[in-house]
Amino acid sequence: MSLSRRHLFGAAALASLAGVTSCAKPYTPEVIEGDGGKDALLENLRIHTPKTLAFSAPTTGFGTHGLLKSGLVGKVSLDYWVSMESLQSLITSDATDFVAVPMNVGANLYNKGVDLKLAAAVVWGMLYVIGPANATKDDLGQLKGKKIGVPYPNNMPDIVFRYLLKESGLSDKDVEIVSFPTGQELMSTFVKGDLEWALLPEHAMSVALMKSKKSGREVSRAIDLQQVWANVTGLPARFPMAGIAVPGRIAKDTKLMAGLFEELTKSVAQVNSASDETIAEINKRTGVPAPIIKQVIPRLQLNAVVGAEAKDDISDLFTRLATLNPKFIGGKVPDADFFLADPR
Repeated sequence: MSLSRRHLFGAAALASLAGVTSCAKPYTPEVIEGDGGKDALLENLRIHTPKTLAFSAPTTGFGTHGLLKSGLVGKVSLDYWVSMESLQSLITSDATDFVAVPMNVGANLYNKGVDLKLAAAVVWGMLYVIGPANATKDDLGQLKGKKIGVPYPNNMPDIVFRYLLKESGLSDKDVEIVSFPTGQELMSTFVKGDLEWALLPEHAMSVALMKSKKSGREVSRAIDLQQVWANVTGLPARFPMAGIAVPGRIAKDTKLMAGLFEELTKSVAQVNSASDETIAEINKRTGVPAPIIKQVIPRLQLNAVVGAEAKDDISDLFTRLATLNPKFIGGKVPDADFFLADPR
């Protein structure tokens, strides 16, 4: 039932970018009390996310939009998962109820027999290539004969990039790909000037731009991989990178799930509004400076789309990427039972 070590490491690294800019004191996991207490349908909703901007931001304000007054949930506990082993343990030991996951990790666990359902796709693309200030915008062809750093081997950023290269008429023989285990390590190498090009997710991309500018180096957000995706597929400039999964026992309770879907939708809308209060709360959780948070939120493309409604987009993404490496999703595209329908 366990994932391969290689895919465990890569996905865990993808979810560990919070340390890139964290400068505040460690955030203490919080508990938000409601009105229902022990009489609620679920006494304690245990939410787990990585401590990253992209993964944790969508749950900002979760519980304050009516859920805790509905009688469905007595209180909300917000905590973090720190490794793929801990994530799998949380799910299989019934120690979590609502968990943020990279999209391929949720599929992989499900395909390995873990009782897990996709409640919603939430993060719809956050991958960019940083390069010279005079780079041609959104053109992968300019990378021919060049060297580029790419993080998380055999996981979403790496496989998306290789797929887009292939669809653009290039291969790893045309472009020298230098693999890095984490985005933080790659970002540091780029900022030091040891690389001309690097693929980075947000918020590492915005941090790299900021630090390069401070050092006097002229660089640019050269290539938006979401736009390249649109160019080569004919689809919208987005793809589902991360979402919210729930254990089967939670998924079976349609009344509870209706309330959770509603709360998630409102929480994501709150984050997208980027009010000063919301930015401050995200800063408290992640340690990412407020100016970076304001820049990054629009580029995360946050949109809570119920699992069943996102099924076609997710299945299309997985079908395409699995032509390069089917193991990263557990060998196959998940069947329809993985995707929860909206009970509202």
